[in-house]
Amino acid sequence: MKTLLINAARCSSAVLLSAAVLLGAVSCGPKSTSHRNPEGLVSVNYADLKQGEDILISEWVGEPEFIALESRPEALVTGGQFTISDHYIGVYRKNSETPFKLFDRATGKYLRDIGGIGRGPGEYNSISSAQLDEAGGKVWISTIDRNNIYGYDISTGRLVADIKLPYKADNNTNNGFNFLVDSLSSTITVVPLPFKDKCPAAAWCQDMEGNILWEIPKTYTMEENVFLTIQTGYNIPGSMDLCFESNNTAQDTLYVLENREIKPILTVQFEDITEPGHLDLSDGTLFRSPILLPDYAVLRISRSAGVTSRGAEFFIEYEYLPNVVMDRRTEEVSLRNIVDDIMTWNDNNFRFSYGYLANSYDALTFQEAGAKALTDGSLSEAARTRISSILDGLTENDNIILMIAPLK
Repeated sequence: MKTLLINAARCSSAVLLSAAVLLGAVSCGPKSTSHRNPEGLVSVNYADLKQGEDILISEWVGEPEFIALESRPEALVTGGQFTISDHYIGVYRKNSETPFKLFDRATGKYLRDIGGIGRGPGEYNSISSAQLDEAGGKVWISTIDRNNIYGYDISTGRLVADIKLPYKADNNTNNGFNFLVDSLSSTITVVPLPFKDKCPAAAWCQDMEGNILWEIPKTYTMEENVFLTIQTGYNIPGSMDLCFESNNTAQDTLYVLENREIKPILTVQFEDITEPGHLDLSDGTLFRSPILLPDYAVLRISRSAGVTSRGAEFFIEYEYLPNVVMDRRTEEVSLRNIVDDIMTWNDNNFRFSYGYLANSYDALTFQEAGAKALTDGSLSEAARTRISSILDGLTENDNIILMIAPLK
């Protein structure tokens, strides 16, 4: 059982973060009842899925790195979204008035804020998406309230590019458009939510001057939904994974944008059907959070188990359920539990981003989780040495610790 904190004052305009965290698993369990249409979409009913064998996280990832982020006051973060490149780690929070923070990957040293909070030149109030473009020497940021993509110099944190979008990528107050910058070809691919009577394109590619190079017209639309978001994990090289996330839709579908086509991969049908703007927090309500990996499609499932309030904030108790996992090579779909045999820390805090498993731990949690990993975890000697070194100097007020492990 875990607890999710929600600020009630922001609930009408801030997306509800589901308890689910994203993960994939090897599908070697029983095959479920499914249907595959001519476009390659596999459709399953959640109620029909069978339980498969547990999955060890070490089957998915290679040798982990443990990085203690520097703890001076201006460097402190409380988790959020992670962007990872060869030499850098970027941390930011969606729908939050906090700046993008850049760290050295090898040492965890805080380097600088990228841009800043405000309404002046180079400033923003709420990041919706960000990309760490080490090859191009920039950090790219989009915001909830502006129809632009901003480029900041990695070495200074200063604004150096302001890219206009040829279409207004209307989404909602929780989720801006998703984008992918290719600095080698000087192009940007943009994907908005396909809301009715909004942006005319399902996706497009443009140059840095805003000229459209190609586009995909919308073939379907959705009713506008304040709680619906579209996530991109960037775990498939050369592609954009498109994962819709909400607890108030009739079904969840995972897509991939590649070779100038949006291809549906997996849809999971649920019995609960609610209105687009309705948020149900009652006991037993399912929350779904998807991810697409090169060979697997996964839908993370959790269930609400009570709500308590404390002033302007309220807390959702929730429990994790087995994941829906599809092996994209065999199209087998089943329910699978994920077992953390690296840290042996069963908080289900798994995230995949830019081809890495990226878990974060606050200092107090890592004191306990790190000690447990040294006793029970499946760790190399190098990993054990690194964890021990972090624990030796760790205090409860220190910054977060990251575990980063590459997808195999």
